[in-house]
Amino acid sequence: MSKVVSIKEFRNNLSYFADMVDQGDTVIVIRRSVPAFKITPVESIEADDKWEELVDFTDGGKKKGISAKKLLNKMLDFEKKHG
Repeated sequence: MSKVVSIKEFRNNLSYFADMVDQGDTVIVIRRSVPAFKITPVESIEADDKWEELVDFTDGGKKKGISAKKLLNKMLDFEKKHG
């Protein structure tokens, strides 16, 4: 089932729509009278199937990071491998 909502309604009720998507529904968000994006449930995947850690931001910035260029290159390589 699809639900079409304005971006304001989506923003104000994000948890409600997240629950809808979690239950298998699709949400189409309208911005300026035009469909802007669609939120659909993520298909079930194995934990290591397509996820690769590129950068760990959970340490609160205590570890030295990597350059944006290096991150972008890692993301592009990942996209080439996994589509």
